[in-house]
Amino acid sequence: MIKLIKEKVYSAFASNELKRRGVAALIMLISAVVIHFYMAFKSINTEIKYQEFATTFLLTMGIAGTMAIIYYQFSKNNKFIISYVSIVYFFFLIILTAFGMAHNNAILWVMIFPQMLIAIGGIKFGSLMGSIFITTLYIILNYPEFINFMDVAIYDNSLKIQVLTITIAAYFFSVVMETSRLVAKKQLDIIAYKDPLTGLSNRRSAYKKMSELVSNERDLTMILLDIDHFKSINDKYGHSVGDDAICIVANKIRNVLREEDIACRWGGEEYLVVLPDTNEEDAYFVAERIRKSIESSIMKIEDKDVTMTISAGISSRKNIKDYERLIEEADKYLYQSKLEGRNKTSKK
Repeated sequence: MIKLIKEKVYSAFASNELKRRGVAALIMLISAVVIHFYMAFKSINTEIKYQEFATTFLLTMGIAGTMAIIYYQFSKNNKFIISYVSIVYFFFLIILTAFGMAHNNAILWVMIFPQMLIAIGGIKFGSLMGSIFITTLYIILNYPEFINFMDVAIYDNSLKIQVLTITIAAYFFSVVMETSRLVAKKQLDIIAYKDPLTGLSNRRSAYKKMSELVSNERDLTMILLDIDHFKSINDKYGHSVGDDAICIVANKIRNVLREEDIACRWGGEEYLVVLPDTNEEDAYFVAERIRKSIESSIMKIEDKDVTMTISAGISSRKNIKDYERLIEEADKYLYQSKLEGRNKTSKK
């Protein structure tokens, strides 16, 4: 069990936000199921109010939770596990609070629920569910006559105030913490997935996006571009000018592409462009637009006009599974452009 949880947590940190929340919900549900079975068997041998109801209710929650865990293991449906934990335990805790259970201490469990909602549902969903939960809790505690069809537990006023105050405070604290986490994550994503000089995607980001496209069975066409004679620009004008040249090319590439296309600084003065669901002829047109745009660009350096050119190679394949081979093929045609005099786009 511990090994399973570790594997889920480690993979979630390296995956998307929905999966992270799904794994968090799974861990919460596993913990809850263990508590349900423990409390159910304990209630069998303990004289408490509503003993038969409590035992049946807890066993039912434990069995239902176990089935939900098994379903998740086969389906990997993160939305299901998040919805299950959020909705089922919303009503579970409301019912516990209404009945009070042993010594009216069931109410103590409600204080952690809004934090759970924020952790697994995010700011919007968690805030909505948390607000409804706290409102419902307030009504049950202060206006029990609304549900006079059942024997509602009566709580001490000081306990009600303490529980509501702590629950609301924890709820707002969780919202603040989750907001801070998302801001920090966004900043870290920029560092991890963006090239700091050009603002284009880096290799790690490109691999991640290509994997997503391949998993969604999208056809890929790739353009590999390289600045011609870049070393001579660095040697003649200095590395700061070389950096300017790299940024100019990046901007030219960015201006030509669609929103769904991927532009990546592949390394040094080399760039990779990934065009989903684009045929080779259309990719050639895109590559030529970029090449001609850069060819006509003029950099002002020490009152001198400096021009650049690029070479490009194109590869395209349908139903591609190994995008590394596609990159290698684009690199082959880029090399062909270099051999044939540079400032050229080559393809099959």
